[in-house]
Amino acid sequence: HGTPVNSFADADVVVGDGAEFALPARAALVTWQHYTTVNPASVTILIETSIDGTVWNTADSDTTVTGAIKTFETSARFIRARISAETGSGTGLYVSITTRAIG
Repeated sequence: HGTPVNSFADADVVVGDGAEFALPARAALVTWQHYTTVNPASVTILIETSIDGTVWNTADSDTTVTGAIKTFETSARFIRARISAETGSGTGLYVSITTRAIG
């Protein structure tokens, strides 16, 4: 079991990058969830991964304004959440990422 980290914690829902974190040195199972205390009208949340911490690629995404929990596997070295689009005035955004090494 991994320890969750927050890429966004009690943040306003605005376009931008969340905090980034290093992943285990081998393949990882990633479970992530998001929710807000006040839902925006719309939101697109991306989970981005990177091999070098500078070039980022979308590994997963969600547009559910009421929150979601999703899981995927990756062999990338770094991970972060990104809000790529939003409308409305959502507040209290949390994006929690939990990883554990597999294999």
